[in-house]
Amino acid sequence: MFKGEFSHTIDAKGRIIIPAKYREELGLKCVISKGRDGALNIYTNSTWEKFDEKFSQMPQSDPKIRRYIRDFYGNASDLEPDNNGRVMIPQKLKDYAGLKKDVVTIGAFDHLEIWDADNYYSYVENNEYSEEETADVLAQYGL
Repeated sequence: MFKGEFSHTIDAKGRIIIPAKYREELGLKCVISKGRDGALNIYTNSTWEKFDEKFSQMPQSDPKIRRYIRDFYGNASDLEPDNNGRVMIPQKLKDYAGLKKDVVTIGAFDHLEIWDADNYYSYVENNEYSEEETADVLAQYGL
């Protein structure tokens, strides 16, 4: 499982580095797609295969499911980190996440999130919850 936060920059060729801590778990190939709240998500191939399984069981007759599948899979791309752990993020995903120069990579349980640094810190600042509010939500799920 992925955890931790790392700050880095996009290099002159438009690549970001996957922190060394995450590389072994990600493996030689991984998948990137749009995430929530303006982030990009990077998944291991085994996690991506779980999405394949779940989506294959959903009713394709539901227009909301079709729309989500089109967006999720249509914006997905395979990534292969080079020997230095750098990956090239497709331009449409960089645009979606507003990636400029400074980037934050965070571990988010079963995936990584890639954020533009300004967007991430603004999100964190504007989405603060009290310990009591957080405890109440987690208690609903048995934590």
